[in-house]
Amino acid sequence: MDWGSTAYTFYSANYVDYWYDDSLAQDRKRIDIAKDVIGDLVAANTSVDFGMAVFNSKDAVEPTVVVLSVKRLIEGMQTSDRNELISIIDNDLSPETNTPLCETFYEVYRYFNGDSVLYGLQKHPNDDPDRDTDAENDDGDYISPLGDCAYIRHPDD
Repeated sequence: MDWGSTAYTFYSANYVDYWYDDSLAQDRKRIDIAKDVIGDLVAANTSVDFGMAVFNSKDAVEPTVVVLSVKRLIEGMQTSDRNELISIIDNDLSPETNTPLCETFYEVYRYFNGDSVLYGLQKHPNDDPDRDTDAENDDGDYISPLGDCAYIRHPDD
């Protein structure tokens, strides 16, 4: 078949529906989409243990302070554990902070390594969710959840 020198672009029916059907469009914030996707990920992967790290900096007096709130990895997560994590994602997360990637990964590294809590000690009373002190021992060090392997998924804005 000779197509000549003309370039053709082909689209799937779903893409054409998406592009031309305004009734499919929803006016949603990125944080709401992220919450739905992460909640669905946690709910659908019942053989995976999840944890969460959240940075908070809602302090209007000192907005540059970054505080990490770690929710520990729960080994052998039960349905109630998953529902609690999804509830925290749905109800306690808001896009009122910066995106300090370096600090996030550094504190998560400290958690995985069993090092002392660093940013979590600077929590402001208005920050949600609270730090999960079950992720720490009596000396103020994280209890490392690592066994054979761990994967980090880092969704952000």
